[in-house]
Parts: sequence; C-alpha cells; structure tokens
Amino acid sequence: MVAELADQHLFAALHEIQFLSLMADSPERVAHLTGALDHLDQTLEQLARQGQALRQEEIEVILLSA
Repeated sequence: MVAELADQHLFAALHEIQFLSLMADSPERVAHLTGALDHLDQTLEQLARQGQALRQEEIEVILLSA
C-alpha cells in the first residue's frame, strides 16, 4: 500500500512538473508562431505584388504587339 501511494505521489509530482514546463514554454511558442505567421503574410503580400506586376507587364506586351 505504501509503495502504491509512493507511486501515485511520484506520478502526480511528475505530472505537475510537466504541466508547469509546458505552461512556461507556451508563451514562447505562441510568440514564435505569431512571428512565423507575420512572415508568411508579408511573403504572401510580396508574391501578390509580384504577380500583379507580371500581369501588368504581360498586358503591356500584348497591347504593344497589337
């Protein structure tokens, strides 16, 4: 019975340590993921601008060759 109680206590202590570790790490992960999303948004905007410029260039080439 004492061994079982000791096992349960150890399990609870390890669970608490893991939980506290995850909670401490969580804000850093959120900040990292937010930065990654911002970078992806900027890249998407840049690619959209490049696509628009290429379409405009293509239209100009078509109009000049007509």
